[in-house]
Amino acid sequence: MKLSIIIPMYKVELYVERCLLSTQKQDIPYSDYEVIAVNDGSPDNSLNIALQIAEQYPNIKVITRENGGLSAARNTGVLHASGDYIWFVDSDDEIYANSINNILKNLDSNVNCYYFSSKVINYSPEVLKKIIDIPIIVSLTSYPARINTIHH
Repeated sequence: MKLSIIIPMYKVELYVERCLLSTQKQDIPYSDYEVIAVNDGSPDNSLNIALQIAEQYPNIKVITRENGGLSAARNTGVLHASGDYIWFVDSDDEIYANSINNILKNLDSNVNCYYFSSKVINYSPEVLKKIIDIPIIVSLTSYPARINTIHH
C-alpha cells in the first residue's frame, strides 16, 4: 500500500462526513490507499458518523483512543498505518476529487517529504477558514527508526 491518510477526530461531527467522503472521491483503487480515522475520545457523534461511513468503504479504518490531543491521535494513526507514506488531514478539511492519484504519481522511493499548498474554500459568508499549516506527506520507508520513537 502506497499511502495512509490519517484523520484525527475530536468534536467534528459537523465536518467529518464531508472529510471522509472526500477521501473516497478518487480515481484509484481502494487497495492503493487507506484512511485511518482516529477518534480521540470525542464526546459528540463523530465516532458514529465515521463508523457508518467505514461500513461502506473497505479502505476506511476507525480507531478509538482516550482523549490525548492532536499529536497523540496522529501518533496512534501512524502506529496503525501500513502505507509507505503518511498524509495527515484535518477532519474539518476535505481532499479534492481525484487528487490522490496525482500525488501518488509524484512520489517515488527517493522522496523523504512531499509538501504542497492548499486552497481555502469558504462554504458560507459567515465562515472564515484560516490555513494553519501546509499538508505534508512523510515517507515511513525513509525513516523506519522514527516509528520506534513515537509515544502515545
